[in-house]
Amino acid sequence: MVPSIVKQFLELGWRAVWLLFGAVSLGVIILAIPVLKNPNHTNKKDSSEEKPKWLHNKELIKIAWLYFLVGVGYLIPILYQTVYMIELGIPDNIAGGIFAVAGVFAIAGGPVWGIISDKIGSQRTLITALLWAIAGDLIPLMFHNVVSFIVSAVIWGSSIGGILALIQVKASHQVPQKYISAAIGFISAFYAVGQMLGPGLAGWMIEYHGGFASAYCFGALIYFMGLLLTLSLKTEHMKVVSSKES
Repeated sequence: MVPSIVKQFLELGWRAVWLLFGAVSLGVIILAIPVLKNPNHTNKKDSSEEKPKWLHNKELIKIAWLYFLVGVGYLIPILYQTVYMIELGIPDNIAGGIFAVAGVFAIAGGPVWGIISDKIGSQRTLITALLWAIAGDLIPLMFHNVVSFIVSAVIWGSSIGGILALIQVKASHQVPQKYISAAIGFISAFYAVGQMLGPGLAGWMIEYHGGFASAYCFGALIYFMGLLLTLSLKTEHMKVVSSKES
C-alpha cells in the first residue's frame, strides 16, 4: 500500500502514509471503547489470593530476558534489509517486493509454528524457531544476491511471529491462569526495552563498525544468546494451578 499512497499524494509523501495509519489506529481505538469490556469478577475470594512474586520466579525472569534479547535482535532485518539490498545494487522496487514477502510469511508463520508446537512442544519449537532466525540473519552475509535475500526474508519473516508467540506461551506456563495476562505484561516490559536498544546499536554498528554486515552478525549473535538461554529453561510441565507454586 505504501508506494501507491506516496504516488497519490506527492506533496505529502510519507506524511500521507502516517496520517492514514494514524487514522486507522484512531478508528480501532474508537471501536474498541464500546466493544472491549473488563471481565466481571465472579469470585470475590480471588482478590485476596496472594499474587505471584514475579522477581522470585526464576523461570519467568529467564523468559523475560529472552524476550529482551528477541526485542534487541528482531528489528534489525526489518529496519535495514531494504537499504542493505539497495546498497548491494539490487533495485529498490525488487528490494521492496522482497520485504513484502517477509511480511506475508510473518502473518503465516505464527499459526504454522503453533501447529508445530502442538506436535513437539513449545520448548523444542522455540529452539527451532531461534535457529531459523539465526539462519535468516546469516544467509545474506554469505550470498549477496536476490535469491539469498528472498530466502532470508522467508526465514526471518516466518520465524519472528512464532518466536514471540512461543515466548508468551512459555511465560503463561509459569503462573496461575488468572495472572497470565499480567505475566505477559511483565515480560513485555523487557521486550520493549530491547526494542528501544536494538535499532540504535545496529545503526551505530552500520555507521562506524563494518556496515550492514556487522549489524546482521550482531543480530545473529543476539539470537544465539537467546538460544542458549532457551536451552536452560525447563521443559513443558502442567500449568501452575496454585499461586503459591508460582
